[in-house]
Amino acid sequence: MIAVSGGGIAGYSTAIAIARSGHAVTLLTGGKRHQPLQGGIQIAPNGWQAICRLGLEDALTALTTRLDTISVRALETAATITHLPLNQYYASLGRDDLLTALHDVALNLPNITFIDDKLVSLTDADGITTLVLASGDLLACDGLVAADGANGSGRAYVTGSANAKSTSKLAMRAEIDAHILPDMFVRPQSNLWLGQGTHIVHYPINSGAKVNVVVTISGKNDHNISGWQNKILAPHPVLSYLAHHDIEWVATPLPKADSPLCWRRGNVVLAGDAAHIMPPHLAQGAGQTLQDAACLYECLCETDDIKSAFASYARQRSISVAPIARKAELSGAIMRLSGPVARLRNMVLDVGGSSLMQSWLADVWAADPALRTATPPSH
Repeated sequence: MIAVSGGGIAGYSTAIAIARSGHAVTLLTGGKRHQPLQGGIQIAPNGWQAICRLGLEDALTALTTRLDTISVRALETAATITHLPLNQYYASLGRDDLLTALHDVALNLPNITFIDDKLVSLTDADGITTLVLASGDLLACDGLVAADGANGSGRAYVTGSANAKSTSKLAMRAEIDAHILPDMFVRPQSNLWLGQGTHIVHYPINSGAKVNVVVTISGKNDHNISGWQNKILAPHPVLSYLAHHDIEWVATPLPKADSPLCWRRGNVVLAGDAAHIMPPHLAQGAGQTLQDAACLYECLCETDDIKSAFASYARQRSISVAPIARKAELSGAIMRLSGPVARLRNMVLDVGGSSLMQSWLADVWAADPALRTATPPSH
């Protein structure tokens, strides 16, 4: 039996992967399933490939909104800088919709057992992993996939540290009812607005019923946070609709990208945020988590030796994820530019066009090797 700690997207997708590989699974949900997740996510081609490898496409397709374009605009002028037509499957959906769908799939797999408890510590010796739960109960298993987040016990056990480092930036997030916004906000596009030290992303979710918006601002002091809507959104000819007083915003500190060199210690491996702290600048948080699960599924299908499967998984994923985490961090730095270099950034994107964006994303969307050499579509 393999245990999985974590009741989020990483925990459920990993438990499904293990169950479908033929192993018994115990999922420690930690009570998280009772807390609805807010916001939306984007699933790029690599994430969708992982969904298909896990056999989840039938459960998720109806929940997604397929996006046809990534549009990049200048915040100050509202002018379009460039756009990338999305020929491969690229979709958006509500974060809680994804988790609910994974939960429903997991419930229908007979070899998954659920325990609504939380991992607090563990020992791993003589081929047996013993978990100590918050209730005081002990659980013996043949291996653990720690998917309990960047600050969880699993990451601390494997890496010796579970303290995610935050940047000085805040992500202000909102789910907005589409009926209070102009039609442009529900077009099937991922929209990126680049400004002076600020960037904004928005796209439709829930079949266009809602719009997910993320505004990244400086969180160095309260002066930057107070009244930010009136400073950034209200004066804008398009984005002023997002400054509506009824819209509720949730501030989330942005983490610094990180993926440890070692993902495994004995019969314990990491997955999801516990394995890779991924800033949202490349829309890869959920995608890389789903790829974790798909890779683990394949490794467990190749051998009955759990330790060997874990070693193969940790080796493959740690090598693949590290450059993507670095690229996500660099993308955020580019988006946050201000002054003359921000204008230069916009000029380079304008001149480079869709082919520049395509080449930048090709390594990230490794599920689609054709992107590396494909001729950019005509406008």
